Amino acid sequence: NLLLLAWYFGSLLVIFCVELACGVWTYEQELMSEESHLAIEQ
Repeated sequence: NLLLLAWYFGSLLVIFCVELACGVWTYEQELMSEESHLAIEQ
């Protein structure tokens, strides 16, 4: 039962980390694209 609980929390932690990493990565990509648009306009 304890092993099942540990596996459950481990899965949640992995999912959380993946979501966080994807969110940060897409946020950085959007910043990069905005910067490139500004550079093109100048």
